[in-house]
Amino acid sequence: MKKKHNIPEYNISEFNRIVREVVENNFGYIRIRGEISEIRPATKGQLYLTLKDDSSILSGVIWESKIKYLNFKPEIGIEVIATGKITTWSRYKTTYQIDIDNLEIAGEGALLKLIEERKKRLAAQGVFDE
Repeated sequence: MKKKHNIPEYNISEFNRIVREVVENNFGYIRIRGEISEIRPATKGQLYLTLKDDSSILSGVIWESKIKYLNFKPEIGIEVIATGKITTWSRYKTTYQIDIDNLEIAGEGALLKLIEERKKRLAAQGVFDE
């Protein structure tokens, strides 16, 4: 006698599509605060980032069409606020990420730190010499 289950059965593609719909339909635009811990440029122009806090990480992508609108060059160690939509991707393994539309430096202290570091770097190159 064969056991019958009331548990739904899905193939992987069906399940990934359902999860994607749930995630994308339940989260509009969101703002995520975190530190950039990894940056990977891609051959097609997009920029992959890893954002982290004290106990978790989140992958993110800035598509080439959005990069030109950034007010600063993303750098490892900068605390940022990323605005975008959460999406899933499941070609080789299923992941979720934030598709970033806007990236801003989080807090005045972070901005001042960035300015001071750039000022030191430019001074070392002799840019401010008379």
